[in-house]
Amino acid sequence: MATRSRIAVELQDGTVKSVYCHWDGYPSGVGQDLLNRGFSSTREVEEFIDEGNRSTVFESYYEKGEKLEEPEVHASVDEYFNGDIEEYGYLYTEQENWAVKAACGNGEAMDLK
Repeated sequence: MATRSRIAVELQDGTVKSVYCHWDGYPSGVGQDLLNRGFSSTREVEEFIDEGNRSTVFESYYEKGEKLEEPEVHASVDEYFNGDIEEYGYLYTEQENWAVKAACGNGEAMDLK
């Protein structure tokens, strides 16, 4: 069974771009994989997001031969985290760190470490 998530980047204008990720969405899965990728800039994460929806952090659907789907665009960080983030939502923030929020419960997004 999949643990679904969304992976997103906060852009300079305050909007957020995100893609769906199908497998291992929990913090010790996708969260750790995002940290291990070693992104060092918003631009790097935006290029990653532009690859479209993903099976895993390491494989996009497009790389598997499926149709490239455009990332979703959200008006703000609040709209992103309060929308459909699947089971977990990850965000590379304007401060260049990762935040995570679980979809269930009323908790705030927390820094991913």
